[in-house]
Amino acid sequence: MKTLYPHILVTVVLSLGALPLYADRPKPPTRSFDDPGAPEFIRLDDRAGINPPIDSIGNYLVGPNYLPAPERKISKETPRGKVFQFTIDSKTTSLLNPGIARNAFGTIDPDNPRTLLVDTHEINYIRQITVYVASQYKKGKKA
Repeated sequence: MKTLYPHILVTVVLSLGALPLYADRPKPPTRSFDDPGAPEFIRLDDRAGINPPIDSIGNYLVGPNYLPAPERKISKETPRGKVFQFTIDSKTTSLLNPGIARNAFGTIDPDNPRTLLVDTHEINYIRQITVYVASQYKKGKKA
């Protein structure tokens, strides 16, 4: 154990001595996209809403005014359902009654260490439910 301390001390001193080397590092060089030596590209940033052709090969500079992706457009034929929210009180439903809560995380069973004993008790609570109803749904029919 006595021989371990000098090794640890040397490691710590060398590590602390190397910190200034990392702090004084210059920023890496960067170049502008249109500097000499940059790859050739076709400028599309000066025209609003222009994207390169899908099947094209090459370097393009596209601007901040992008065309929206066609798959993001909502078609008129797309069904539009509705979202409904409601609350359920655990006292008024048999599905969620009784609610169960625990007093503490649990303790290990002294007779079986693979078993966790959890002290629980009944509790009433209110749960908020959110449901999406498709526009094709007909009231009174099976979904």
